[in-house]
Amino acid sequence: MASAVPGYTESEASPSSYKLSLEDAALQKNVEEWFHVIHERSPVDEKTVGVAVTINSRLEKIDWYGHAQVFRQLWPGLLRAAILEALLERTPDTKSPRPLDKTRFRDLLHRLETVQPGKERPSPQTIDNTWQFANCSVKRTSYQRLNSIAHTSVRF
Repeated sequence: MASAVPGYTESEASPSSYKLSLEDAALQKNVEEWFHVIHERSPVDEKTVGVAVTINSRLEKIDWYGHAQVFRQLWPGLLRAAILEALLERTPDTKSPRPLDKTRFRDLLHRLETVQPGKERPSPQTIDNTWQFANCSVKRTSYQRLNSIAHTSVRF
């Protein structure tokens, strides 16, 4: 973290503690500065249900939710987490992100429709479907009682 975040100092109590490292004042200041810049430039309207995150020119993840209200409530935390991940992976030679490859993304969506997912039941009302591909994993959580998809996450 010290190489990625100017002013960062490890915790004296436990230099190897990830949790204490995340509480560092310099790191939190950096996250908040980026949060305000991005939040001002990317307003979330009443219909937005998800976000795609790119870091260092590669698509990292896509998250979307079954309801816009749920997404709006989670948005500040999702944005801070993406900023933290980007700060820790920042490289000096980073250029502007490449555009999303629509053909590869459509191929992924097609595979999601045709490949049988693994299924788990974390609770009687919940079903988790998981698709695992060579370069990404997809997890979708559905609530049976409401007959709706609560959250879908694609990680690359």
